[in-house]
Order: sequence, then structure tokens, then C-alpha cells
Amino acid sequence: MIKFNSITSRILLTYFIVVLCSIAITALAFHSIMYKDLERRAVMGLSKQSKTIAMALAIHSPELGLPQERLGQQQISLFFSGRPVESDYLITNPQKIIIYSSSDKYTVGTNFMEVLPKWGIVSPPDQAAFHIYQSGTFIAVQEHIVPKGGNIKGSVITFAEISALEALNRDIIALLFKSLVIAMAVAIPVALLLSRQIIKPINSLREYAKAIAQRRFDVRLDPKSDDELSELAQTFNEMAVQLERYDSGFRHFFQSTSHELKTPLMSIQGYAEGIRDGILTGPQAAQGLEVISRECQRLKSIVDEMINITRFQFSEGKNTLQHCNLGQILATTMESLNGYAAENAIAVTADIPVLEIISDPEQLRRLFGNILANAIRHAQTQVWVKARILPDKSVNIHIEDDGPGFTAQDLKHAFDYFYKGPQGHTGLGLSIAKIIVESQHGEISLGNRPEGGAIVEITLPFSASA
Repeated sequence: MIKFNSITSRILLTYFIVVLCSIAITALAFHSIMYKDLERRAVMGLSKQSKTIAMALAIHSPELGLPQERLGQQQISLFFSGRPVESDYLITNPQKIIIYSSSDKYTVGTNFMEVLPKWGIVSPPDQAAFHIYQSGTFIAVQEHIVPKGGNIKGSVITFAEISALEALNRDIIALLFKSLVIAMAVAIPVALLLSRQIIKPINSLREYAKAIAQRRFDVRLDPKSDDELSELAQTFNEMAVQLERYDSGFRHFFQSTSHELKTPLMSIQGYAEGIRDGILTGPQAAQGLEVISRECQRLKSIVDEMINITRFQFSEGKNTLQHCNLGQILATTMESLNGYAAENAIAVTADIPVLEIISDPEQLRRLFGNILANAIRHAQTQVWVKARILPDKSVNIHIEDDGPGFTAQDLKHAFDYFYKGPQGHTGLGLSIAKIIVESQHGEISLGNRPEGGAIVEITLPFSASA
């Protein structure tokens, strides 16, 4: 059953309106054109008839002396597409007196000039051999009877009523309407079939959207055409891939977070219960409190990272874009990590030209802070920071160390949430770095130095709004 507010009903309603407007416009245009054509063909037919009768009379009755019985009382007919329209004719002498009439309305002996006003014709005929009279009620054609080599012996006037032409025109218009009604009756099922063919892919999209809402990301649409609906279906498929990736990442994030939170919580719970129950006393209780404090600090760090990654991923705040000196931001970041580097006996050297870019300075400081802290943690003696301008007007930053470098597993999963490397370190530092770089429309990649050590390569545009 078709719903009133459905797309199918709207398509059918639009189709009906278009068809009705087409019929109305066609009928109006056809009525005017057809009527003028009927008038033209009526004049041609009447002219032919009057000329034929005048020639016959000029040859056989040059003095117009044929008796009325011989002329007969029959009407003559005009044919339009096989349909007859009755016409009549009059014969007048040189004095315009009617000497023969095929119609009972006009009696013999009447002056033809008295007939013209009844036809609505006020202009008198000229002396030309051929003349057309036309008014709102009659069409008439006059032809003189001229024997060969003689003078005018009279005239033949053939005429037809306009009402007969109008009736024929109405019949033709009615026939046109019937044809259009039949065409509509045939076209309605076709329109319904076509509308269902249009609605079918839309229904498929609706069912697909329901499947996505139920987290069935493995379902895919199969575009079978090359139109706009096919492009929409392809967009839906791409959306499903992104949602599946996002959903999988989010579930992995919460699983990893739960795992990371579980270990310190269990440690805190164990020491807290031991102290409460008097199992741990004296130095053991003091050590337990130290562990509790350390694990609480670890929990705080994890929660802070979770808040940061959630804020960056969901973009709670838009990037605060402004002109900033990249070299100065890197120098400030390295300065804040000098104590950490000195504690680990790591020398940090930088080769950074003066670079003005449009970006979010706070995000850049967090980005470089995370990566530099990782580099210092894994380096043996040295960390290098290099920056240069690329031909495509972007900035390329290399942060390298002389540590063990990335393993194959690291290169594959280092950006995953809470990924734990071979050395047991875990966290969200590189995950946050990736989110920040991508929010700045840049790229980040990992690699290893030929001499040994890790490389983190970051490419940023001069303007993060690009």
C-alpha cells in the first residue's frame, strides 16, 4: 500500500501534475493551431468547389439558362481527414441576384448583397475574379463565371458555417483527450513501476542504516548502477568502514584502559587491606603507603592521558590557530625536559631554522613533549632534533635517538592505545601525538636509523587551517 507522504506517492503526484499540465498546454495550443488549419483548408476546399462549379457552368451553360432541376438540390461536402463538413453554394447573375441556391435558407430572386449582412460581412465584394468572405459565422468563396472569350455571366459562392468547423475541432480535441487519457492509463503502471525501482535502493539504504545502528559494520551495499544513488551507497560503505574502525578503536581503548587501571587498583587494594587488617605494620606499612602513593600517581597520569586523548579525539575545543615560531616552541619544550635528559645522561641537540607557521602552539608543545620524552627514555647518549622546509611549503621535523630503535611489532602498533613494547613501557603518548598531528592536517611516521636508533618524522603544513 502506498503511503500518502511517501516518496512513491510524491513521484506519482508530480507525474500526474506534469501530465495534466502537458495535456492542458497541448490542448490549448492544438485548439488554436487546429482551428486555423481547419479555416485554411476550408477556404481551399470552398475555393476548389466554387472554381469547379464556375468552370462547369461556363462551359455547359454560358448563359446560365439551365433549369433548376438539372442543377439539383444537393449539398456539397468538404473532407477533413476523412470526415465530411457540409457546405452549400449559390449562383448569382451579373446583377447579384440569386438564380440558384443549394440551401433552403436562401431563396431564388434574393439579392446576394442582402445575404452578406446576415453572414456578418459588411464589406462589398470587389470585381476580382476570386474573393473570400469570412466572418465569425461563415466562410465563403466567390468565383466569377466567365465563358471562354466572354464577359462575366455571374458568380458561384460556396460557403460553410463556422459552427460546423468548430464542431469538427471539438471532436478532434475530444479525440485528443481520449488518446491522452488512454496514454495516462497505460503510463500510470509504468510510472508506478519506475517509482518502485527508484524507491528500491532508498529502501536498501534505510535497511543498511538500521544495520549500522545495530553495529553490524560488516554489511555492505552493492551499487549496481552508476548514478547518484550509487555514489550515495558508496559513501555509506565508506562511512561504515570509518565507523567500524572507530568502534573497534574505541572498544580497544576502553579494554586497554580497563587493563591499565586494573593493575594499580589491585595493588592499592592489596596494600590498603593489609594495612587495615594489621597484616602490614611498621616499615612494611610505610612501604605499602609508598606503593599506594606511587600507584595513585600512576592512576592520575593514566586518567590525565585519557582526558587528553578524549578531548583531542572529540575536538571539544577548536584549534586555537595563531602565528607561532616553531623553533621557539621546540626550544621551550627541550628546555622543560633538560632535567629529565640530564637525569638519564642524554644530550639533546637541535638544528632548527626560524620557522613561522600558523598552528595551535599548546598542541605543538604537547606533541613535541611526548615524542622528545619517549626519545630521551629510549636513547643511550644522544637525541637529535632537525627541521627543514619542504618544496611543497610544509615543515618536516625529525626527532632521532641512538637507542635500540623500533621493532617490527613497534612499527605496527606503536600508535595503538596503551601499546606495551618489548621493554614494558606503556602509555598514550604516541596515540596523542598522532591525533594532534592529524588535527593539524599533518602526517607522522616511525622508522629506524641505519646506524641504529629510532626516527619519528612529522610533517606539518605552514597553516593548520589548510
